[in-house]
Order: sequence, then structure tokens, then C-alpha cells
Amino acid sequence: MREEPRFKVLHLVAIRGKGGTGASTAALIEGLAAKGHKVVLVCFSRSDLYQRLKETPNVEIVTGIYMSPLRRLGRLLRDVVSLVRIVKKQKVQIIHTHSSPDTWLGFFLSLLFPSLPFVRTRHVPVPLSGNPFNGVIHHRLKAVISVSHAVKDAYLHKKAWRDKIRVIYDGVDLERFSSSHPGKSFRKEIGLEEGILILNISRYAPVKGLQIFLEGVAPILRSCSNAKAVVVGRKREDLLPVLKRHARALGIEDQVLFLEHRSDVPALMDSADLMVLTSVGSEGSSRVSLETHAAGRPMVGTKVGAIGEVVDHLHTGMVIPPYNPSALTTALSPFVANRRLSKRMGAIARRRALWRMDQGFAVEKVEGLYRELLGE
Repeated sequence: MREEPRFKVLHLVAIRGKGGTGASTAALIEGLAAKGHKVVLVCFSRSDLYQRLKETPNVEIVTGIYMSPLRRLGRLLRDVVSLVRIVKKQKVQIIHTHSSPDTWLGFFLSLLFPSLPFVRTRHVPVPLSGNPFNGVIHHRLKAVISVSHAVKDAYLHKKAWRDKIRVIYDGVDLERFSSSHPGKSFRKEIGLEEGILILNISRYAPVKGLQIFLEGVAPILRSCSNAKAVVVGRKREDLLPVLKRHARALGIEDQVLFLEHRSDVPALMDSADLMVLTSVGSEGSSRVSLETHAAGRPMVGTKVGAIGEVVDHLHTGMVIPPYNPSALTTALSPFVANRRLSKRMGAIARRRALWRMDQGFAVEKVEGLYRELLGE
């Protein structure tokens, strides 16, 4: 049986933090490396991506490339010179970028190595500006991977670009979110052995609509003394006091916990009756929605970005309008009144994840695109 060809791919990633874009990119690179492909990763030495992938076999990490914006043209050109050496030394076959600064680097490399396919993944549902530079870059791109139709629709302000865009949804490690991560220890930690637990995992930022979450969950908590709401994510010190004051004004401060980012997300989700995501923007791939399905929990989420594509309304959860606390209260009420509803929708969510949300599916589709572009 003929062995599948192995690729040598240069991934340029000017992303520093723990957000969905970084997590999705890391998962893709891990998947490609696990299948025997050689990945040359250019990233920042202080990035979460570097920490996660620095010991990964088949991944060679290059730091010291500034990936400066276009206005710092001198430094950007020095980066290009360094990358030319890397492309030649590593015999790179494909250039793959993930954000604006690294895409400029990929563009210049594509001019110097016109035979190498140039691919960009677009992770955010933010429309591209209409400046001519974006048109020039798109002309050089062989393909644009969009992580959802919401991202694709925002990218497509020119119909002529449609033929280069491929929607490839992110996936998750389904095994990590299996039932082998019981959440009883977390419930014991927060002093809620048997009550209703409503979980919101999102960074502390205005775009995540956390004040709306508090307003929507407040009537539920006030009417149910054995219920708690927990927010977990990277804290912004200027926003946290505002949220705590808001919870106090709503009379629910004793039933709401604000926690730091945690690594035991599967156990947290296993402990919850349901997940809530009240975002008012972003959500390019809505990684938390994907993980919620993998964990077998229902999701109540706003119709923002990819949330409406991931959550099957009335089957794996409920999709509500953004900026609408009363709609959230209405959506939560049936789950609180009948906890079997959470179990039933959660089981459907897990089956849906097994069917279409495995990280392996995403890696295979990217592999297929690489093969197509290389003419194999």
C-alpha cells in the first residue's frame, strides 16, 4: 500500500494569547505533526503556542522573527530575509499564515517563492477593509481557510474571492472531553454538591457580554437557592470589579463565582448542568461551543458568529438574540425546571460532536487541501 506523502509546512503565527485562535492553530499543528508531517513553526518565544508545542515531535520552532506590522517596513523586510533562509534550508513546500502581521510575511515569501502554495486561515468574523493591499494579498493566496460560514460571510466583501475560500470547521479532542473527567471534585470545591450549576467559560472582556449574563441568570438564581453561576476565564482587572458590583446590585453576589483561567475545563464542564455563552461579538469558530458539545452538555448561546452554526436550536441547546437578558432567563427556565432536559440535550450534543467535531476531521481536510494545492 502506497504511503501518503509527507508535507513540510511553514506556519507563521503572530498570536500570543490563550484565545480560540491560538488553541485552534496549536491543535492543527499537533495533528499534522502526529501524522508525520514536518511543521516549521514561527512564533513568539513568550507565546502560549510556544509553551504548548515546544516539545512536540516533528515541530521545529523558530523564534526571533518580529512579525511586525506593515508600517515597520524595515524590520519586516529583515524578517523576510531570515525566513528566506529557513524556507531554503527546510525545503518548505507550503506557506500557511493565521493573522494579519504573519500574512504580510507570507505574501512577501510568496513573491520570492512563487511555486509554493500560500494559504491563510481566517479565524475571526471581522470584515476585511476594502483597501487595495488586501486585494493584492488575496491575489497571491492559493486558498483561504475559513473556520465557519460566519467568518466566510464577513470575508467575502468581493464575490470574485469566493472560489478561494474553503470552510473547514475547527475540531476538538473528543477523548479529552470523555466521561473520564468527573466533575464531582469541582462541585465539592465550590460547595454545590447537588444544586443547579450554570457555567460560563469566556475571557473577561466586554465582547463576551458578561453583564448581560448576570442580568439574565439573576432571576433564576433568586428563585432557586440551591443554584450557582460560575464564570471562568482570564481576568481583566478593570472589568472584574464592575462585574462584582453588578452581581451585588442584582442581589446574587453569594451565588456567583468569578474564577481565573483553569486547565481542567473538561472536569468543569462535566460538573455543569448547562453552559451559557452570551457573546455580543467575535466567536469565529466558538471553541467553547464545540467543547461543550464534546463534553455532552447543552449550550444556551447568542446568535453571534459561529454559535448558531454549532448549536442546533432545541436539540443541543438554545440560540437566543444578543443583548437580551430576558431571552436568556426564558431559555434557562426549562433546564432549571427539568434537569432531565439537560441530560437529553447533552446526549444529543455528544453524538453530534462524535459525528462532526473531532479534531482529526479538521486535520484531514487541511491535509486534503494541501494535497490539492500541490497537485498530488
